[in-house]
Amino acid sequence: MDTCPSVAATEYSFFMYDFARHTWDDTKKSMTAKPCRMHPDHGFAIDQTVRASWAKDNLRAKPKVIKWTKEYAFDRYSSDPRMPFEIERFHFNRWAENDTEGKFLHAVTLTVGTKVTVRSKADPKLCTTIHRFQCALVPAAFGAYELVNEDRGACTVVQMRWKKG
Repeated sequence: MDTCPSVAATEYSFFMYDFARHTWDDTKKSMTAKPCRMHPDHGFAIDQTVRASWAKDNLRAKPKVIKWTKEYAFDRYSSDPRMPFEIERFHFNRWAENDTEGKFLHAVTLTVGTKVTVRSKADPKLCTTIHRFQCALVPAAFGAYELVNEDRGACTVVQMRWKKG
């Protein structure tokens, strides 16, 4: 479960060792016989019973609703303090509003829905459209902006932004 190297606690790795350990040799009375065979099914079963609840309680990010309006909901996921960025989501049918506060770069990705326009509130000519699974970087200087659903149905935009601006 490792996506890329990072010192920011952005992913978790679980390893099973035992396959390289030598087995008991009755003749030599030592652990010098052929190496153990790996038993991944047994390892996963043990890992599941020992770590599953701890990982769920201590590692799994949990969403917290930050803002709820008639038009949209905005939530933020819990994270390890060493992680330098926040993961946030906007859920809406028609539109949602956001603000870089002049200090946060936003990376917004449309994960549910087909097409959303990211439009500046101060200058609506400044805009871009993203399709499902596309990402747009909204510069810190952009300020207040809106996310507008250009199709029917629900939309979810996932946003990554630095914790400190």
